[in-house]
Amino acid sequence: MKKMLLIVLLAAAGMPMAPSPLFAHHNQANFNRNVVTTVTGTVKEYHWMNPHSMLILVTRDEKGEFTDWSIELAPPNSLQRDNGWSRTTFKAGDQITVDGNAYKDGRKIMRPLKFVMPDGTEVKGRF
Repeated sequence: MKKMLLIVLLAAAGMPMAPSPLFAHHNQANFNRNVVTTVTGTVKEYHWMNPHSMLILVTRDEKGEFTDWSIELAPPNSLQRDNGWSRTTFKAGDQITVDGNAYKDGRKIMRPLKFVMPDGTEVKGRF
């Protein structure tokens, strides 16, 4: 009986720690949530994949040089459910604008807040 009680107590004590690794990659601390950055560019790649979809935009920086921005998106099932998106929502060559929070360290990685689609439609939602 004491052994069973010990097992139950140890299991209960460990339960809050079990999901921690599952949420480790959802940390938003890398993004500067106090500044909204706007990038306009051409879709280079659109990856419809788990655990997160990804959009690669080719933009021009202040010097006129080409720069790739990685736009981190939600998983496909969330994009489809929340926004009605599919693997064909974007295609290479589409011109879009994205407002979002860029990485604090200067890398060209963004968490999107709003999209202006190729047809001019503004889309705000959960990305």
